Amino acid sequence: MCRTLVKDVMSFLKWLEKLVAGCKDVVVFFKKMMWYKLKIKAATPEIKAPPSLAIPCDTRWGSILACLQSVLKPEKILLQLVTERGFLAAPSKAKKAGRRAVFDFVTGKELVVQREKAAKLLEPLVKFQGRFEKNRAVASEVFEMVLVLPDQIAK
Repeated sequence: MCRTLVKDVMSFLKWLEKLVAGCKDVVVFFKKMMWYKLKIKAATPEIKAPPSLAIPCDTRWGSILACLQSVLKPEKILLQLVTERGFLAAPSKAKKAGRRAVFDFVTGKELVVQREKAAKLLEPLVKFQGRFEKNRAVASEVFEMVLVLPDQIAK
């Protein structure tokens, strides 16, 4: 139920869909590059961030919010890494294009504001996911969520 609701919200809000796709690209890039992955891991204890970046997955509950939060916490480290000299240098055009996409996404003007806004939008939905992880959801719990959800999103 909550997963379908999150998918519907994402299909309605194109900026959220674009944001999640960009976060996924950033996470995949930094997970593939071992040197950058180790730099992020070494710097995360001082900012109390999650141990690694999370990839959003269609079959995992709350993975979209986890991805947004895992990219939001080490934001300063990611910005420092992509603005280092030589980050955009790559051996092939395809790799340069991938690095440029990551650079543009991380250094975007409204990125932090959009990530925080998206996290606030998805948090109430994730709160209800525990109730619906079972095979059968009770109709009264679904009805309660439908009644309470607009007020929680408005906050």
